[in-house]
Amino acid sequence: MSRIALPGNYLPMLLSGVALNLARGIGLFAGAYALSAETSSLLITEIGGALYFLPMLCGSAFRRIPFLTRHQPPEIASARGSAMVATLVTLTTLGIVLLGPSPILVMAFMLFIGFGNLINISIRLPHLQDMVGDAKGHRYMAIEAISSSAGALVGPILGGVMIALTGTAGAVFLCAIVMMAAAILLRAARIVGSCSERHPAHSIADDARVLRTNIPLRGVLLVTVLMNVGFFAANPAIPHFAQDRGMDSIVAGWLTAALGFGCLIGSIHLALRPTRRPDLVYTIGTIVGLGGLAAFVLTDNWALSFILLLIAGIGQSGFTVEQPVLALASADAPDRPAAMGLLSVAVGTLPLGVMITRLAEVFLVPSAAVASICLLTLAMTPFASRLYHRRDRSPRSPYSASRTGS
Repeated sequence: MSRIALPGNYLPMLLSGVALNLARGIGLFAGAYALSAETSSLLITEIGGALYFLPMLCGSAFRRIPFLTRHQPPEIASARGSAMVATLVTLTTLGIVLLGPSPILVMAFMLFIGFGNLINISIRLPHLQDMVGDAKGHRYMAIEAISSSAGALVGPILGGVMIALTGTAGAVFLCAIVMMAAAILLRAARIVGSCSERHPAHSIADDARVLRTNIPLRGVLLVTVLMNVGFFAANPAIPHFAQDRGMDSIVAGWLTAALGFGCLIGSIHLALRPTRRPDLVYTIGTIVGLGGLAAFVLTDNWALSFILLLIAGIGQSGFTVEQPVLALASADAPDRPAAMGLLSVAVGTLPLGVMITRLAEVFLVPSAAVASICLLTLAMTPFASRLYHRRDRSPRSPYSASRTGS
């Protein structure tokens, strides 16, 4: 069925991911830059970044909202959610035009944009796996990572240009337009040859059962928590450090885009040459990403900063590509929505990273605090990864699907 489906509706599915990732890239940069410019506070900037990831804690609960997503086919649930986000962001744009880019409005904007990422992970990616089938899942998740990297590369540049030309309101409204485009594309991404069944809403007990019995998935979730606490919690601070080094919005956008460029390079490589050991790529990519970001915050040289963020982005590609591959391959088809819901909850632990960084800044300067958290989570990653490296711990190996997909 998946082979028949691909020619018909894979293109809108792919483009919807491009739109969601582009909105994320624009929104994260524009929000972080606006907060830094308005408050000159690293704490406020980090809180804004944490609010973006806060919706991820909803996880599977987002699929249970009555009249919006509950018992709805995935293309309808994701389209309705994206349209809701676009509407909220448009209202935020109006508020910024009338009242100016106050920290409260910018934080609300980052919170709303975060729901787009939740839709992508908890609804869209399991739907994509159903569309392409297990055998080709690895290659298409690599293509997804290319889309994510392109959004992280182009989004900050577009955001910086829009802020320079039209102010914060222009960048925020651009996000609303892109989110509405994603909603239209998602509505068209129905699996050809199927009735896009209305998936039953998983209960919290189902999620708990999957978490309790699926040991490889627990390892994937633990590494996800470490990467979000160390790496992604520090991402919104990149424009802040750039401003501290005297860069304007356009140059800061290019510097932030270095992460996306590195991730794009790595993702293209993994799409062209799928690995037979996604577990190793996932672990090593996490370590390289955390190490590169730790080195970046400790240097003041612009050229070296760009190179270090490029390296960190290449490491991030290993994490980004293999994370859904390992999570989806560790679960049977009926449990995949629950697995991805749990994955979104793990992503939502990012605010914990902000809290830990704040605690570290009691004793260290901000750059040293961010670097120390990155290095601490880096040191813990090999221990967490042992859960999914040990193939004999689960009756369903997360390696079989990746081998057939290569």
